[in-house]
Amino acid sequence: MLLISHNQRKENMTYIIIEKTEYKNISPSVRIVDDEAYDLETAQAVKKVCELKNDRDNKTFHLMKVSFNDLRVVKKDENFNYSQLELPFNEAI
Repeated sequence: MLLISHNQRKENMTYIIIEKTEYKNISPSVRIVDDEAYDLETAQAVKKVCELKNDRDNKTFHLMKVSFNDLRVVKKDENFNYSQLELPFNEAI
């Protein structure tokens, strides 16, 4: 679940940190670091810490500015049918 603070909702803009891992023979993987959204200053600090802790050459970190309206908060639910979600990318077969 992506966590968003009250101040971020008020400003209607927030930042997420994307961790991208490159592989030789397959497509890169991406994930949202800590499943959190941050204000700009905090996001820059968290990104810097991620970069300092990173010991792999194939892993990079990127800031992404997103509108609060673009985010969907989804909680895990055993009864929820995740296959009905509209994903912004093609699913791997």
